[in-house]
Order: sequence, then C-alpha cells, then structure tokens
Amino acid sequence: VMLWTKKDLPLVAMTVAFFRDGFVIGDTDRAGAIWMTADMLDEGTIDLNALEFNDAMQQLGARFTTSAERDAILLSLNALQRNFDRAAELAMDSFRRNRLDYNDFDRVRKLHLEELRQHEDEPGIVASRVAASAFYGRAHRYGWPMEGTLDTIAKMTHEELKIQYATIVRPQNATVMVAGDIDRGDLQPLLESLLGSWNLPALSNSEKQSIKTPQRDHLEVLMVDRPDAVQTVIQFIMPGPAYGDARRTQYWLLNTLLGGSFTSRLNMNLLEE
Repeated sequence: VMLWTKKDLPLVAMTVAFFRDGFVIGDTDRAGAIWMTADMLDEGTIDLNALEFNDAMQQLGARFTTSAERDAILLSLNALQRNFDRAAELAMDSFRRNRLDYNDFDRVRKLHLEELRQHEDEPGIVASRVAASAFYGRAHRYGWPMEGTLDTIAKMTHEELKIQYATIVRPQNATVMVAGDIDRGDLQPLLESLLGSWNLPALSNSEKQSIKTPQRDHLEVLMVDRPDAVQTVIQFIMPGPAYGDARRTQYWLLNTLLGGSFTSRLNMNLLEE
C-alpha cells in the first residue's frame, strides 16, 4: 500500500494495480482476454448487478474505471473524502466478490466486438496495429493489440475469462495507491477491514518472461490502402529506452519536440504556422 496525503481539497483518489513482476499479461492468439477481464470488473458484485453497482457509485458522486495495460490491470476510484469509505468498499467488492455473470460477459463481449469493428475505420488505430504486428511479429506478445482482434474475442469463452480473473486478481499481485485528503490513521483500518481477510494461496512461480526487442538492419515501409479515406496517418515504430533506463524521462521530454502533445514543435509547425 502506498499513501500520499494531500489536504488541499476534500478528494481522495485510489488505484489498485494487479501485476506479476516480470510478466507481460497480454497474449498472442488469446489477445484481449485480459482486456475483457478488466472490462468485467465494473459489471457488479455478488450483491449488486451492473446497473445497481454503477447507480451506487453515482449516488456517492464517485467515479470508478477499469483498464488493462501490457503489464497490469488497473482499477481507479475518485471520490469525495466524506464518501470515500463507502466508495472504496464498492470498489474492493468489484474485484473480491465479482459476479462474473455469463449474461454480463456475453453483453460486454458483443459491445467490444462492435467497438473493434469501428476501429477498422480509425486510421490511427489501423496504423498502430499494422506497425506493431510487422515490427514484433505474430509470435511476440507486443505484436498483438491488448484489446484483442475480432477473431480472438469472438472465440473467447466465459471459462477463459474466469481463468484469467483467478490468475491475475489475487492479493499477491495487488498494489493499492491512495492520494488525497486521508491519512494513515484513517486509511489503514479501512483497508484492513476491506482486504485483511483476503487470502488466496500463491500460485507457483514461473520463470520471468524475456521480452526481446526485435533487431532490424534496414528500413521497412508498409502501406494500408483505403480508397476514399478522409485521413492519412504516417507512423514510425522503432525501439525506445527500456522502462528502467535512467534517461527515459529525458528522452520522453525530448520526444515532445517531435510529437506527443498539441504544443509539440512539429505539430505547431504543421497545424499552426
């Protein structure tokens, strides 16, 4: 548990991250399974269905979101300080006592498939997917989109969802980060009451995955031809600094000269000047 007490405003933000050190939790031919698992975590609890759960959060004035990244499932909660205890209880129930109902899964999967079909008409998304697949290859986890494909999501089963949930959403994989108008004296007993009895046996430790960056000795150019498209996207993909590289932040700042924000030099030259 990490805590940053800030008394400036009567607000509290909490993020619960589930990750396995050294593991990429995406996959290749089962891409999107982790994304779907994260998507299901705001679909209610054993006591509340999806509508009741979201209504309860709204009545507290709280905002609760879930997402998946390459190495973690993230649950984020923002609430007024006076309502944080009740909102946190709902948030913890979302992953400790989730319904994982088949009807909810079927509905969420259909909605996600429709979203993936819409992505086929988004030039930026198409360019990113084609570039990643070509650069990393289909045998590499980074070569597949985290949200999956029409094929992998269509084939995903309810049982597979339960397996992903049971593998990732465990106390050994959880880090709780809280910031705002709350101190340790209030937070610690709250979390002990909500998570203190959450005990699951540890899974056997597998060897950490080796994520290798592809090495290329030449420039490759790919084109996706969409006649009558209203927009053209050009993307470059290449190795960047590793997360643990001490110079990563400086590189990130340097990159804003080229792009990444509206005020980047390249963007201002192209669109403004």
